[in-house]
Amino acid sequence: MFLVVHTDLDATLLDHDTYSWEPAQEALSLLREKSIPLILNSSKTLAEMKVISAELDLTYPLVCENGSFIAFPNGGYFSQRTIENHFTNIEKGAGYTLCHLGISRTQFLAKIHQLRENNPLYEFEGYADWDSETISKYTGLPSEMAERSSARNGTEPIHWHGTDEDFQQFKQELTSHELKAVSGGRFTHISGLSDKATGLDELKRLYQATQSNKKIMTIALGDSPNDLGMLNAADIAIVIPNHTTLSPHAPDVIHAKSKGPKGWNESMMEVLHALLNQMESM
Repeated sequence: MFLVVHTDLDATLLDHDTYSWEPAQEALSLLREKSIPLILNSSKTLAEMKVISAELDLTYPLVCENGSFIAFPNGGYFSQRTIENHFTNIEKGAGYTLCHLGISRTQFLAKIHQLRENNPLYEFEGYADWDSETISKYTGLPSEMAERSSARNGTEPIHWHGTDEDFQQFKQELTSHELKAVSGGRFTHISGLSDKATGLDELKRLYQATQSNKKIMTIALGDSPNDLGMLNAADIAIVIPNHTTLSPHAPDVIHAKSKGPKGWNESMMEVLHALLNQMESM
């Protein structure tokens, strides 16, 4: 087997209030020791995720903004030729190659604002309406991190203020424009039709191409509805407890006993020890 781990960040690997990953240090060290790829798969922007990736000393691809695109670090595991042979919508960034999986934010932002203007029942506000101070207030992020959070390429986080019934109608209208709205831990995220599962599947195919003699085994960890697709697509889904109860239909589902990075660490250590022992006995 060749193990690949995909993880959500907020309220999963990162504490909901402090944004700390320290309680997960034991499992993070074991992943590093065994050279098991840890893919950050989050609603966060590339500007945010590359800072976290550097703090964790990772050199793996980043699945950004709910699967809107994958950012491959220059000089990483996958060659530029491999990346260009697999993806068509490619953009070069500072230190990364961006491979878009869905419609960009600049393409759909005007459309959702037009829907809001045309229907007074569509009561919402989002990042495009807020300054960095407001974003900082809603996220709990310091101003510098709030600025990174606002540098969005594929998603628009919103707060919905209307009724649930009107929200369902709004979601139906979005589908006619090849858009969707998915609830996360802090926001509802509007984006194209790609998602975290799209990123997981694309990277699974890439790893399989380079590890043709091994079975790619994916582990995914998440806590909120926008993680459900990723959890469903994994071989092993680890659900971190939060406000919403998730019931993935992955082949193997584990419900962590503790919230945030503590639960992340406990569940990952259990799963990794079982899989590594299995691999050693083969």
